[in-house]
Amino acid sequence: MATVAQSAELGTAGIVIWGDHLSDKTKTDCLEIKSYIDNFLGPLVKNLTAITQTCSQKFCNSHGRCTFQLNPSVYAKALSQGIAQELSDQWKFVSCKCYNGWSGADCSHQV
Repeated sequence: MATVAQSAELGTAGIVIWGDHLSDKTKTDCLEIKSYIDNFLGPLVKNLTAITQTCSQKFCNSHGRCTFQLNPSVYAKALSQGIAQELSDQWKFVSCKCYNGWSGADCSHQV
């Protein structure tokens, strides 16, 4: 949760998730990983993607990624609930990271 949300907070373009072959040795292990992705990680990534895309459109003219500030207690709440449905209410926009070819506080100036 913290790694995925922190990547979104920093306005990164994406994340890489990896594991090792030791976590998929049995059918039970595979089903546990699938359940984790279906019930926690997938909804979290979907929620964060929606938040970051909406922010990019609203604050960065769709020409950049937002950086955010998020209260750390939100992580604990989201973890205890299993998914992060209420994160969008907890994010505070900080600034835009403009895509190549764009500049300005709101990424509205083409260079």
